[in-house]
Amino acid sequence: MIYKESNQLELKEKYTNSFLKTVSAFSNEREGKVIFGIRDDGSIVGVDNSEDTRLSIENSINDAIHPTPNFRLITEKVEDKEIVVLYVFKGTDGPYFYKGQAYQRSDTASKPADIWQLKRWILESSNLSFDRQVIEESGFTFSHLEKNMIAEIGIGEMSDDLLRTLGLMVGDKFTNAGRLFADENDVSIGIDAVKFGKNISQFLKRKSLSNITILEQFQEMEQFFDEFYYDYEEIVEGRRISRIRLPRDAFREALANAIVHHDYLIQANIRIEFWDKAIKIVSPGGLPNGITEAQFQSGTVSILRNEVIASVFQRLNIIESFATGIRRIKELYYPYAESPKFNVLGDSITVILPIIDYARKRDLDEITVRIIDFLTEIPRSRGEIQEVLSLGRSRVNDYINHLLELGMIKKIGAGPVTKYQTADGINAEDIKL
Repeated sequence: MIYKESNQLELKEKYTNSFLKTVSAFSNEREGKVIFGIRDDGSIVGVDNSEDTRLSIENSINDAIHPTPNFRLITEKVEDKEIVVLYVFKGTDGPYFYKGQAYQRSDTASKPADIWQLKRWILESSNLSFDRQVIEESGFTFSHLEKNMIAEIGIGEMSDDLLRTLGLMVGDKFTNAGRLFADENDVSIGIDAVKFGKNISQFLKRKSLSNITILEQFQEMEQFFDEFYYDYEEIVEGRRISRIRLPRDAFREALANAIVHHDYLIQANIRIEFWDKAIKIVSPGGLPNGITEAQFQSGTVSILRNEVIASVFQRLNIIESFATGIRRIKELYYPYAESPKFNVLGDSITVILPIIDYARKRDLDEITVRIIDFLTEIPRSRGEIQEVLSLGRSRVNDYINHLLELGMIKKIGAGPVTKYQTADGINAEDIKL
């Protein structure tokens, strides 16, 4: 077995107290393990006395980490040498402190958490999302939300009972979600948008939105989009054909996701850059705890950062359902050669929506088209795909993984019974070679 440090594995040649920072980080964020008796380069050196090492590790954790985390120690034998493996589990009573400082994992290092991360962990330990937190401010009005509720679902007056049903009030107090949906509020963070010209120095139009309902912010950005990315007509081989610069619903979905998953504990605006070749949406806050980048990119798993905001947006038909935003954006680009991009960093998520070049064709080879055709009506297993294509296992896996990443096929089931089928709205006839 090859050992290599990662954000969930730390290697220690011998026991020292430096591992306690990592215990704090794993307890605060995610399950991980620390292995004693292995050098940073992965070579096995073992420990002199595994029982004494385990006792020292256990005593150090119990004495130095507060509150006491959940962990497990085992001894393993590798290459005729004993190593000690410390499993640390994500806790529910955090933040977990070492010498008065709570730590978080950054790649292969453990670093002190900032004040915003501490606030998130405190909310998590209380089983509260930010938007469910009760506040002391009062006197909010909701005429804009009321108007949209009437138009979309026929709900009448915005009574206190309705506000409680929506999660905007708890008892006689407002929540953070209520403050964000109020006509006017004291939330100074919102959205910054700019339409650039030929370069970053040319500002054709700029708009900053804050202190107003997030619903109005969403609608103002829709209008901003329509001003520059309107539909047009083009003459192709003597025929007049309607064109779009990019799928409007893709922008709408990406914008809604940015608002729903905005980390309001970070004092930073959602930033939207409108260019002639693409739209770039940067949302503050990385992935919520509990979801990996692979799960986010696949669009199959969603952990909501702001559950109440998401619920209200769904009621207003702004988003279709939870956990479908990424897949829907990809689906809207299926007919075109361009594909959206999703970049995940520690403190932000960026969505890039390219402008459509109608002169380009989607570059899909014959095997891809055959797979799409084979999976169009009936779910098939990997073995069935391999048999019909007469290809090796590894090559079929490459194609399946690529099509899953593109969102063109979906996985059904798990383990030995896993099957695959084309995603909704995809069939071989629509694909141009």
